[in-house]
Amino acid sequence: MSYINHAKIALSGADTPERGPLLLWMVFTGLCIFAVFLLWRYGLISLMVRSDRTYISSFIAILYIITSSHCLLRTMAIAREGEITTPQGASFRLALKVAVAVGAARRFVVGVEDQ
Repeated sequence: MSYINHAKIALSGADTPERGPLLLWMVFTGLCIFAVFLLWRYGLISLMVRSDRTYISSFIAILYIITSSHCLLRTMAIAREGEITTPQGASFRLALKVAVAVGAARRFVVGVEDQ
């Protein structure tokens, strides 16, 4: 007799955080890092730097690193926003709505000044 069908699967369902964009970025970046390692191992990066008199290939590589870092930051922000939409984030949304309502109500009370 198998108990697998009675077990709750940990990472399935609508209440799990959405990490899809972050994982796709990590897979792509991991493959790029592996490609750079192979290019370095076979000496192609040093050949590129030595033979490029304008250093535009080095500039493109630095620009790629900066852009990739920016994509990481934006993807992490999107993943955080996705976590708020889960049922676990409902309590956070409720607390945020209460804080906004209390702040708005304080403005209309006579005699209470913002501190």
